[in-house]
Amino acid sequence: MTNINIIEKDILLATDEVIAHCCNTKNTMNSGVARVLRLRFPEIYTSDSAEYIKQGKELLGKAIWVKVETRPLETSIKYTINIYGQQNYGYSGTRFIDYEALYQGLELLKNDLVKEGYQSVGLPYKLASDRAGGEWSVVLAMITHI
Repeated sequence: MTNINIIEKDILLATDEVIAHCCNTKNTMNSGVARVLRLRFPEIYTSDSAEYIKQGKELLGKAIWVKVETRPLETSIKYTINIYGQQNYGYSGTRFIDYEALYQGLELLKNDLVKEGYQSVGLPYKLASDRAGGEWSVVLAMITHI
């Protein structure tokens, strides 16, 4: 059985060794959780840039793992996963999240977690439901199902 615990705190204080977030395929990471993670762990943006050059919009639906430098006493995070769930971004109120791509990315994440022996993953509260315009009830149903 899967347990989902909703914890309201800064994702950078997660006790999980693996955290994941949703991002676009445009190599921006300039707002929301992606920006916070980019500023804290610059290597995830370096990885995103390299993947963007190699794959561009073909990143949609993928989940790319990035090993981050250990920050003693600050966090137990060892990996961040960029889940590419949207092609575009903006502030128009438009729904930018591609639910099918997000689902594919979450499935890949789950499979990788199992393969690597991880029991948990930290996800931002309301993943893909703020900047990306998704409905949290839809995204939570996906997470619960997977």
